[in-house]
Amino acid sequence: MIDETRAKRSIAEHIQWCREERDELAADLARFEAGPLYIGESGAGTRDSMTRTEYLRRSIEQLDDVVRAFAV
Repeated sequence: MIDETRAKRSIAEHIQWCREERDELAADLARFEAGPLYIGESGAGTRDSMTRTEYLRRSIEQLDDVVRAFAV
């Protein structure tokens, strides 16, 4: 029973970490999109900015998937 409790606590802690990380990445994405070098700005759409935006969006999506799969 102790192992089961420990496993449940570990899963709950991981889900909490995923939520916090997702929220932090979402805030980073919002700040990045609001910045002067965002893709939508004229002439600012560099490969680096597109890669960064794609990375943030994909990471947020993956964290959402984990949270949905294990949240009760």
